[in-house]
Amino acid sequence: MTLEQRLKKKDLERLLSELEVNPSPKVEWEQYTSSSEVAASLLFIAAFTFNDIVEHEVFDLGCGNGILGIGAALIGAKRVVGVDLDSRVLNIARRNSLKAEVSNLIDFIAMDVADITGSADTVLQNPPFGVQRKSSDRIFLKKGIELADVTYTIHKYGLKNRKFITQFVLKNGGLVDRIIRMRMPLPQTLPFHTKRKHMVDVDIYRILKS
Repeated sequence: MTLEQRLKKKDLERLLSELEVNPSPKVEWEQYTSSSEVAASLLFIAAFTFNDIVEHEVFDLGCGNGILGIGAALIGAKRVVGVDLDSRVLNIARRNSLKAEVSNLIDFIAMDVADITGSADTVLQNPPFGVQRKSSDRIFLKKGIELADVTYTIHKYGLKNRKFITQFVLKNGGLVDRIIRMRMPLPQTLPFHTKRKHMVDVDIYRILKS
């Protein structure tokens, strides 16, 4: 029986939906938690369409509550390192890894993404969209290409955005291999949110180091 058969996508979604979230996200850091639906979809594509998770070493950049890294560990990653500048939210990620019973597979490090060195097989990330801090997403794109052979990264949908990201990646030693459009629910977590849940169109990019 394969890992995919043992843990169905709907089961992974349920497990990820039960993780503790950041109760007071910082606006300036655009601390949006990835939805369990989008996280599970990204992980299943990475693991079972492209074989980029199982028995691989994974970095989760800007990991927040750890949803992507914990999900990777649940479906068979060999080792995961979660990195976030916010040490407070990393305490939540550690509690979540204990709850999911994968704490032995994950290390969480408080560090600016720009300062990370080393290498991994795969990078997973849901970076800032660059709305509050212009160009903040570019740091994540460059670092993903630097650290790993393949990066999965979530960005706001838009044809201009697709063109820019594709060109930016190419200029920085990468190649956009796939773009998968999805709709991601954003809960009412920040002061300026007026709806209980807002749907945002996003793209999941698979980027290869060229």
